[in-house]
Amino acid sequence: MKKDIVADVDSSTQSCKVILRHIETEEILALARAPHPPTTPPCSEQDPQAW
Repeated sequence: MKKDIVADVDSSTQSCKVILRHIETEEILALARAPHPPTTPPCSEQDPQAW
């Protein structure tokens, strides 16, 4: 059975979130979140290599 899946990706200043949804029903199939490492001093910019 073929599933049509779309990935929602949100990379903000504090974390990166990914949600996999069925494209027609919008059912959530998977959800994951990973925080970005803290910066010193705190700032909104992150080093992309840290992601």
